[in-house]
Amino acid sequence: MNVPEAETSARMKWVAAFIPVVCVALLMVRGEVRSAASKKYLIPITGYDPRDLLHGQYIRFRFKWGVEAPTSSCEGPRCCLCLRGDEMTRPEVEYVGCEAPPDTCGAVLSGVEATRRQRYLVPEHAGHALEAELRDRDASVEVQCSGDGSFALGELYLDGQPWREIVYPALQFH
Repeated sequence: MNVPEAETSARMKWVAAFIPVVCVALLMVRGEVRSAASKKYLIPITGYDPRDLLHGQYIRFRFKWGVEAPTSSCEGPRCCLCLRGDEMTRPEVEYVGCEAPPDTCGAVLSGVEATRRQRYLVPEHAGHALEAELRDRDASVEVQCSGDGSFALGELYLDGQPWREIVYPALQFH
């Protein structure tokens, strides 16, 4: 191998190592931009199985939307949830058609996705303490609503406080 080929080979190794780093950084930036542009609401939750809220490292739950079932004009994938209200509060919710939701909706979510069972990842060391607190407190989850009808789960709240503020002080770390 002559000198120019060795330099080219070394450059290619650097480029090959650098590309994944750039891609991960771009994904992180995209996620942060999307999160900053989303509307955030606190949605009450209920355990999917009250006898076993914690399943592995996940809390399994459903949202308590507090809304009547959709009418026959709004069924399946054509049905969305319209959320109205101030950010980081419990919104007013109603079912609407996905094709033309009212302009008064602060966010519109896919009704199919929003009514499915959800999972919230819990650190292994905090699982049992959190499960005990969930049984005695009102729980809600921050839902970050995107403009395309999708959403992401944010922080878990117990009686209006982030769960870590309640559970972590009770844990004994040695």
